[in-house]
Amino acid sequence: MQTYRYETADGVIKQRKLPIPEPAADEVLITVKAAGLCHSDLHILHGGFEDLKPFGVHAPLTLGHEVAGIVNKVGSGVTSFKPGDRVAVAQVGYPKEDAAWEISVGLGVDGGLAEYCIANVRQLVHVPANVALHSAAVATDAVSTAYHAVVAEAEARPGKNIAILGLGGLGLNGIVAAALRGANVYGFDIDTGKFEAACKSGAIACHQSLDDVEDAFFDSIVDFAGVGKTTALAIKRVKVGGVVVLVGLGVNEATLPTSLLTMKSIHLRGCMGASLQEYREVLEYISAGKINPVTEQIAFEDVSGGLERLASGKISGRLWTDPSAMRQV
Repeated sequence: MQTYRYETADGVIKQRKLPIPEPAADEVLITVKAAGLCHSDLHILHGGFEDLKPFGVHAPLTLGHEVAGIVNKVGSGVTSFKPGDRVAVAQVGYPKEDAAWEISVGLGVDGGLAEYCIANVRQLVHVPANVALHSAAVATDAVSTAYHAVVAEAEARPGKNIAILGLGGLGLNGIVAAALRGANVYGFDIDTGKFEAACKSGAIACHQSLDDVEDAFFDSIVDFAGVGKTTALAIKRVKVGGVVVLVGLGVNEATLPTSLLTMKSIHLRGCMGASLQEYREVLEYISAGKINPVTEQIAFEDVSGGLERLASGKISGRLWTDPSAMRQV
């Protein structure tokens, strides 16, 4: 089978041919129909997760942690799924739960940028019949991570003013989640071309910088850019006692105004992933038409180019590919 692998921290993904794996007793083999491309893939390719090796990130590794497809074969101990089932591989848990990284496809074990993918049955979720597999795939991270960040960490609810920094795939989904929970949500991005999509997703207004709005207006600020200066500015602009949630991996290290963090009693929270229940809630919203992930399909042969586009910061929504539709030569 054809795969895309992380082998060295040189920023380049390698296309390799590997044998089709066999599922263990508690695993299934999936024919991958949709795999999303994520900034985390770029972070891994540039060695950004090297310090997370104890949690499962390693080389060589087939990337792709947003995965959905059709069950091809089940292990001897699997009874809740059968060949032909439409499934997605949820990012089970997040670092508040045990062994979250060790079992994450595309992060701790080989992922879905391949024609076939192995997943533990604990990670599998049946995809509703009216939910497209590519929507279910990107929802495992691009939607669920944003949903958890906004709902659980930023505590979105009616009457709360929430800022979303970075209007890429995660940011747009963060706006949708905040609006669904009744919060007053505002979008921020240096690229004004992303404002229209953000407003259609539920943003009241959009700006290029937090400096463009009244000081201490926001109860919570969710930083999906994570380039250091965005987090620092969020600490300056959030209300006293407010919440700043860091999701983006734009830089590995940043300088923050610690005096303001202390004197304003700011709650600074790191956030990655979501719970299995939150992913199921997201699928329900998609099934009901309340969340509609913004996606763009690319050919499996064009994954390298897709990652280059992602690195440029010009993508609105989420890129995904169907390995099963690979051109045969």
